[in-house]
This record gives sequence, structure tokens and C-alpha cells, in this order.
Amino acid sequence: RSSLVGSEMCIRDRVNRGAYLVRGPGHCGECHSPRNAFGGIIADEAFAGAKNPDGKGTIPNITPSADGIGDWSEEDIVYLLETGSTPDFDVIGDTMAPVQENMEKLSAKDREAIAAFLKTLPSRPNAVQKSKTNADDEDDQS
Repeated sequence: RSSLVGSEMCIRDRVNRGAYLVRGPGHCGECHSPRNAFGGIIADEAFAGAKNPDGKGTIPNITPSADGIGDWSEEDIVYLLETGSTPDFDVIGDTMAPVQENMEKLSAKDREAIAAFLKTLPSRPNAVQKSKTNADDEDDQS
């Protein structure tokens, strides 16, 4: 029984570390969450994608939903953070490229913690519906 409790503690510690990195220094929600009229993040739609603040396209949903990263494994997320490549053989670009370059400098354990935390987020549909014009532009973001 003690090994099970210890294992659960390790998982909880890893998820908590990921939460700290995502919500703190990584500040992922700043771009991946929609905002209200006052510029505040809409809490019920956090991490479910947003309009690109640069005005072109959308920032993708990173919740474990069908609209987001639901079919990605934790290993897929870690690989994206390390290399910039998605599981469907696409690459991130535009404003996410410098973020990914910083993420690749993190330890493997920190990237794994981020992935573990993202998989625990509430599954949410896309907060921003893609139009024909920004659906084409989304390929520039990941």
C-alpha cells in the first residue's frame, strides 16, 4: 500500500510542477485563452484557444478535448515542446516558435510535468470558432 501512495504522490508532484510551469513562468493561458471585453481571461474557457492577438488566425486549444490535444499522448506533448513538431508531422511557427525554443531548454522532467498537467485540464471545446479566413491561418500557430 505504501508504494501505491508513494506513486500517487509522485504523479501529484509532477502535475503540480506542470501547473506551476504552465500557469507561472510559461504563462500559457495568456495566449491560449480567450479574453472578455475588459481583457481578462475567461476562466471557464481557459486554455481552449483564442484569437491571435496579432490579428491573424487563432491560437489553438490545448485542453484534452477533440478540438484540442485530446488524441495526443503526454509523449507527443513533450516532443512538441522539445522539437516544435506535432504528432501529425506539422511544425509550430509564428509567435509560438520562440516559446518552443525556450521550452526545449527546460529539463526533460519539466517538459514531462507540463504534459502531465495539460492532460489534467478540463476538456473544453474551442473557445474561438474558426472562420474560413482564420482556419487557413491556424497552420501558422500551434
